[in-house]
Amino acid sequence: MSITAAFDIGGSKIEYARVGRDGTVSHRATLPTPHTRWADFRDAVASLVAADGGGATRIGISIAGTTDSATGIAQAANVPAVNGRHLENELSAALGVPVRVGNDADCFALAEATVGAGHGMPIVFGAILGTGVGGGLVIGGRMVRGAHGVTGEWGHGPIVAEAVAARGIPVIRCGCGQTGCLDSYGSARGMERIHAALRRRNPHQPRDHGGLARRRRGRRNGRSRPSSS
Repeated sequence: MSITAAFDIGGSKIEYARVGRDGTVSHRATLPTPHTRWADFRDAVASLVAADGGGATRIGISIAGTTDSATGIAQAANVPAVNGRHLENELSAALGVPVRVGNDADCFALAEATVGAGHGMPIVFGAILGTGVGGGLVIGGRMVRGAHGVTGEWGHGPIVAEAVAARGIPVIRCGCGQTGCLDSYGSARGMERIHAALRRRNPHQPRDHGGLARRRRGRRNGRSRPSSS
C-alpha cells in the first residue's frame, strides 16, 4: 500500500501528517523546528516518520525557503539549518524513500489554485504571513518558479530600508543576507521588533500585554487566503 507522508516546515515548527488519495489528512504530529544544526533538523524529520510507524513510501515537504531549480540546493532565511543542503537527496538517503521538496508558499498557492479557494481562476497568488513573509504564483494551473525558485517571494529584497529608517526603526539584516527585506518587518518576529522600537521611542504609551500576546499568536498561526484574478 502506498502511504504519502507530508511535512510543512516553517521557522517555528515542523508539522507532519499522512495524506490520503482523496486529500484526507490524518496522523498529525508537530515538533519545534531545529534552526542551527543540520543533524538535529534531519533527525527531527526522521523521528516524526518513525513515530508514525515508518511506513511512508513517499514524502512531500513544503518548507519556508527556496530550492535552486538548477542545483537543488536550499536557502532558508528562517531555517538556517538547511542552508547549502540538497534536501531531496540528503533526506531521501536518510529516510530510505523518495522525497520531494517545495517552497511552502508555492505549495500553498498551488493547492489553493487546484483544490481550494482559487480553483478555476487563471491567476492565483498565495501570500503567507507567519514567522516569515512568503508568496507563490500560479498561472494557468502551473507554478511559476522563475530563476532560482524565487518568483513570488515578495518578502525578500531591500525595499523597506529607507521607510523604516525614516521612522526610527532599526534597519535589520535579513536571514537571506539582504538588508531592509519586508520579511524582517512584516513577519511575526518583525512586528515584535517594530513594537519594541516604538516602545523605546515612546516609553509612556499605555501597555496592552494581553492584546499584544493574542495578536502575536494570531500572526504566528495565521495564513492569508490567496488572491485570485
